[in-house]
Amino acid sequence: MGGPLQRGHFSGAEYAAAQARIAEIAQRFSAEKLADRLGRAVRGYPSGKPSLVSEPRHVHIATHERKFLRQFVDRINGDAGVSLSWETWSSTVKPDGRPMVPAKADTVFCEWCCQNAVWHSNNKRPGTKLIVRLHRFEAFRDFPALVNWNNVDALIVVSDWFRDRMIERHRVDPDRIHVLPQYIDWHGLQRPKLPEARFTLGLVGINPFEHKRFDRAIAFFRALRARDDRFTLAVRSAMPWEIAWVWDRQDDTRAQFEKLFSEIYADPDLAANVRFDPAGPDMEEWYRGVGTILSSSDSEGCHTSVIEGMASGCLPVVYDWPGARSLFSPHVYADMEDAIPDVIDFADQSDLDMARNRLAQTVALHDVEIFTQTFFTL
Repeated sequence: MGGPLQRGHFSGAEYAAAQARIAEIAQRFSAEKLADRLGRAVRGYPSGKPSLVSEPRHVHIATHERKFLRQFVDRINGDAGVSLSWETWSSTVKPDGRPMVPAKADTVFCEWCCQNAVWHSNNKRPGTKLIVRLHRFEAFRDFPALVNWNNVDALIVVSDWFRDRMIERHRVDPDRIHVLPQYIDWHGLQRPKLPEARFTLGLVGINPFEHKRFDRAIAFFRALRARDDRFTLAVRSAMPWEIAWVWDRQDDTRAQFEKLFSEIYADPDLAANVRFDPAGPDMEEWYRGVGTILSSSDSEGCHTSVIEGMASGCLPVVYDWPGARSLFSPHVYADMEDAIPDVIDFADQSDLDMARNRLAQTVALHDVEIFTQTFFTL
């Protein structure tokens, strides 16, 4: 049927619901909202934000991998008071050329505590500040033992567990350690949920097998479906066969994945209710369709997807990996199946939006703006 919708096409309740939904959508495209989004695109941060600094600053970033820096760098690039320079490392151990800090740099930021942190801590220029950010990966390597921690002004770690490890293993001064989980775009995740989110579980990332433990997530989902068959599972991830370093490993990784995928497709209930979504940049929109976010890993730094999911209003269900309780208590479970009653109760709430908002507020301080402001106080 063509032409505009008329009131006579709907019952009174349907017409009122349609009006409310149209008003909600229109609000997202108001002049104020569009201006703010354009501001984010051009400046990297919303309009009206004050400068991060009271006097000009120059930050020199040394790293082999920039993937966790995008929003941080966008925010800095939008601030006239801060300038950046880059020192690229071709690997965790090898720089592209000799490391060199510009004369105008007042701060050196080593993203990842690898050989970049080793070199800069042993070649620190007087008068500069050295900040190192440690992720999960490096904490279990040899690099931290080679860093001259007396020359590091601030060490950023992603959880209390890593803070304690750096104190115990490497005698880092506790006063120089700052617990700052990976930041998120909290405001960008404030989007209305889709109706299907109520009964949709989400899992982000399944690679590599022994780290992400996709099998544990599937076991949990199978047990949940046995109790309540309203739920489905959405998996957002690259497939293991798309990643050479995962698929071509000389261990049983491929066999483990093949066995698990065979089990999923051989089980009619799982095959019909587990959905695979390709990896992509539109995570804020993807979370709109998810009501519960899973972390089935054996180890994580801070598991950013769980923080993002909570910011969007998801209930977290987190396996008890080292450091999880300091970040996500009381949503951490030694046996994930113990979370089944909580998942069902959450989905069955009459005022689900209020519960979602409470969860979102618990991670509001993880917004990139807070992280960036804190960085310039270290």
